[in-house]
Amino acid sequence: MFEPPTERQIQVLRLLAQGLIFEQIAKEMFLSVSTVKNYASDLYSKWHVKNRYEAIKRGAMLGYIDYNLIVNE
Repeated sequence: MFEPPTERQIQVLRLLAQGLIFEQIAKEMFLSVSTVKNYASDLYSKWHVKNRYEAIKRGAMLGYIDYNLIVNE
């Protein structure tokens, strides 16, 4: 079983799923870009994924993201 994400990690994940880049997420959440990258990186480590796409997929599978909110590239 995976360690559950923090509320902030879920927020970042949901914004990534909407197609936002780190700079946009930082602005939206009133955080620095490096803080946003740290949240994402910590989540990737926690879930043993390599990138945002794997994290989004895992987040959707675990019920943290609504599939309807995911932007298809």
